[in-house]
Amino acid sequence: MGKNRYINTKFWEDPWISDLSVKNKLLFIYLLTNPLTNMAGIYEITQKRISFDTGLDKNDVLKGLKAFESVGKVYYINDYNYVILVNFLKHQKLNSNMKKGISSIIEALPEKIKEMFNNTLEGFESLSNALNNINSNINLNSNPNSNLNINDEEPEEPTKSSKHKYGEYKNVLLKDSQLKKLKEDYGEKRALELIAKLDTGIQLKGYVYKDHNLAIRKWYPIENEKANQNNESSIKEEYGF
Repeated sequence: MGKNRYINTKFWEDPWISDLSVKNKLLFIYLLTNPLTNMAGIYEITQKRISFDTGLDKNDVLKGLKAFESVGKVYYINDYNYVILVNFLKHQKLNSNMKKGISSIIEALPEKIKEMFNNTLEGFESLSNALNNINSNINLNSNPNSNLNINDEEPEEPTKSSKHKYGEYKNVLLKDSQLKKLKEDYGEKRALELIAKLDTGIQLKGYVYKDHNLAIRKWYPIENEKANQNNESSIKEEYGF
């Protein structure tokens, strides 16, 4: 499954981007959005793959990478075929799960790549600061002397209860707690009948509801009234009054 990568529309207003050649604009966007990118902006990719995907000549790829490195935007580690997007994390809005994902990515990096975060190359300071501000109490490196720690005390978001599909056509979505409450309130047989009716309605008539539990509860008084009316009609027909 493909990953989503979003680029701010102000990207094109950046003076540095504006001054790039057409080839280098393509190369830089590719480095941000190619299939091998990850949440950390640090990933393995060969120059051959970059050339093949972009259609750029290998010499153009090499020249572009060197140009990016000269201004501290991108570093390409030839010995390991790793790209490091220096300011990538600074422009991301990360939730707690994403932060944990980044810590796992950094942990899996070759030691030589992780060591580069501690050197004095221009631009790595912003990358290190971004990593240090991601989350708290999670070590990015098994080395206790590493300064690649995630420092943020944002609490974990509670996991929402998942919904399950019900009915012959599996159109009705309910949480376990909602199904249990429906059975308690209306009786199991009646609850299942209402679920079946909603399921069929969605399948045949394309009914659309944001909340299937609420839809069933709104339907119940109507369906109950119809049932009572049908019973009264049957009594009148049978007994003549």
